[in-house]
Parts: sequence; structure tokens; C-alpha cells
Amino acid sequence: MVNFPRLSTLPLVALGVLTSQVTAAPAVSEAAEVTTRFSFSEWVDSIIADPSTALSPEEAVQAYLDTANATLPATDGAQKRGWDAQVICDANDGKKDRVKVADAVFCINYHAAAGQVACPGRLITNGPWPQRVWCNWHGALFWPDNNDVSTYPTCQAIAQMYGVIMDTCTTPDGTVGGGRLHDMTGTKTGGYLGYTHFSF
Repeated sequence: MVNFPRLSTLPLVALGVLTSQVTAAPAVSEAAEVTTRFSFSEWVDSIIADPSTALSPEEAVQAYLDTANATLPATDGAQKRGWDAQVICDANDGKKDRVKVADAVFCINYHAAAGQVACPGRLITNGPWPQRVWCNWHGALFWPDNNDVSTYPTCQAIAQMYGVIMDTCTTPDGTVGGGRLHDMTGTKTGGYLGYTHFSF
């Protein structure tokens, strides 16, 4: 997680510094007091590194909600926010294609904890067309870009990809939707995250 350092009070360089200048310096420090948005991708990495010390799914959701409306400095760019230019987010227009953060986090945690194992998902045939899915939890659907399991990332790589999608597409109202054409290595099939009305 990126921490923005506190700006120290400007030093007095001469005895003749005006009183107004001295009192204005602390305001710079106060203005720099910001909260960094919670990063789902960093949370995934913490699960992979040591599940025993990582936040639970419930704790991760709460950490996001606590920082969802954080005010970041104007110089904070896409890289610091965790945005990914290869991710395409669903528009937040009525939320019909977006899912609750808590439901998406459940699926991500499941894949992150599974390890570096093959993750073929399962083939669904009772939907509008045959489609493999990686997770379906309370309408939160994770599905790959194609049905060729030989091109799929490992379960942990899937979790890392969806962590970046979450960082890029989650909005302060607690919903998310989007996708990425390839995994984070650029060599494996990407996936999408959205809402489904079908029960599989």
C-alpha cells in the first residue's frame, strides 16, 4: 500500500522571517494528511504471501469502504491509484451489470487461496450459450474470455488479475464491473466481472 509521507514544516532560514510565513507552514502539513485508497490487488498479494496474516474477505471489504471516499492529492496518477489501462470498466449506469464488492471479494479470496493450480472453472450449458465460469456468487460472475482451458491462468493469477480490475473499476457506491483481455503477464486469457441473473 502506498503511504503518502507527512510534509515537514518548512524550516526558518532567517531571523527576519515574517510571522505570517511561520504560521502558514503548518497548513502545508495538514493539507498533506490524506488517506490512501485500499488496494484489492495488494490484498491478493498478501493472501498469496501469507494467508495467516492477510485480511479476511470481510475485513478487506471494510477496509475498502473506510477509504472509498478518500481525498487523494492532485498529483496522484493512475499508477498510484492502482488503475490499469488494459482494464475496461462497465459504466455505472443503473448498476444493472455491476456487482457488490463483497460478493466479488468472496470469489477473489477463493482463487487467491487456491494456490498455483490449474483453474478450469466449469462449463455452464443452461445459460444463453455454453460458457465456462470461474465463480458465481450471489450473482457476481467471473468468466474467462474463451472456453479454451489450456489458455487459462492459475487460480492465483486469476485472483491477481481480478484484484487489478477491482482497483480500477470499483466505485464509492460499493459496486464493480469490468474486465481485462489478458492476465497480468499478457500471455494468458483474461476475464470479466459482472452480474448474472442466471442460477448455475
